[in-house]
Amino acid sequence: FYSDFADKLYEYKDNRGSLVQILNNAFYDKDKEIFNRVLEKNDIDPFTVFASFNSFSGENRIEYINQFVKAFEMDRSIIPNSFDGVPTADPRQKRYYDHDGSDVLREVQNLWDLFVYSINYANDKTDENKRLFCESFDIVMGMRGIGLPKLTAALFRVRPNDFMTLDTNSFG
Repeated sequence: FYSDFADKLYEYKDNRGSLVQILNNAFYDKDKEIFNRVLEKNDIDPFTVFASFNSFSGENRIEYINQFVKAFEMDRSIIPNSFDGVPTADPRQKRYYDHDGSDVLREVQNLWDLFVYSINYANDKTDENKRLFCESFDIVMGMRGIGLPKLTAALFRVRPNDFMTLDTNSFG
C-alpha cells in the first residue's frame, strides 16, 4: 500500500490544488487540526498526508486508509492486513511543516522536493538522482521540528524497500 499510495501522491506533485481539494472533501471534518493551516494556502506536503493515518493503530489505521483508497480511487486489495514494521507517527507531531511559521509554503515545497527526489532515486539510482535527494534531505533536515527519526520514518513510508527508519524502535 505505502509505495502505491506514494505513487498516487506523486501524480499530484504539479497539481497540488487538486490534492488539497480531495483531502478537503474527504477528511477536513476529521483532521482540521492537521490540515487547516496549509489547506488555507491550498497546499500540503505528502509526508504530512502519510503521517495523518500513521498516527493511528490497528483498526483505526485501516479505517483511515480505506478512506484514502476510496478518495483516490485506488484498488482496495492493496490495503494491508498488518502494520508490523511500519513506524507510527507521533500524533502531536503529524505535521512536517512549521504551522506557526511564516514560511509554510516554502517548507511545503522543500518537503515535496524531497518526496519527489526520494521516489526518483529509489526508482533510478543515478548519481544525479542521488545528488538531488541528498541536497533536498539536508535542506529538510534543517527545518524546525524535523529530526532524523521523523524524517527517515517518512522516507520509509514512501519507499519501504529502499529506505530504513532510524528511530529508537529500530535501534533501541
